[in-house]
Amino acid sequence: MIYFLDEYLLAKNSSVEHAALKRLALFKQFKQPVKILTRDYDRLSVQTLRELGVAQTDVRNMFDYFQHVPADRPEKAVHNDEINLPTMDEVSVDANQSQVTNGDRLRRQVGYIPGTVGHVYYQNFLDDQGNLVECDLWDARGFKSATQYFGQDGLLAFERYYNLRGVPVL
Repeated sequence: MIYFLDEYLLAKNSSVEHAALKRLALFKQFKQPVKILTRDYDRLSVQTLRELGVAQTDVRNMFDYFQHVPADRPEKAVHNDEINLPTMDEVSVDANQSQVTNGDRLRRQVGYIPGTVGHVYYQNFLDDQGNLVECDLWDARGFKSATQYFGQDGLLAFERYYNLRGVPVL
């Protein structure tokens, strides 16, 4: 197996990523076993690969590997009713984000994947002063992929990554 290492594959790539994609096609044309390995965490990789016309099985991300995500896992939408929003709080929904309030206090924000209808991308948890303290990150393939924890200064303090069953692996 031949591996091409790259930082990422995005919808708009530099010449380095374009060259990697052309090498992938060339090696596949000559029936050589080949994969592109990407380093950076990307929850939208399934959408990006579809837009680029690249099979998911031709690319392996390091985070997907350690999270034990199958290379061919399909996209799956997760909506508000699947993430256990509090039933006693008011939820106001717009095109890009939902606001969850308890009285006049903003408690949570739920953001959606761009270009989708209500497909959960993140869920922010706020303290009584409205400061971000925790953020759950959802993968486009339909699972909670990571949680970020923030300190009193608002800076990222700790990250935790999960497998498909929700067990921390990184």
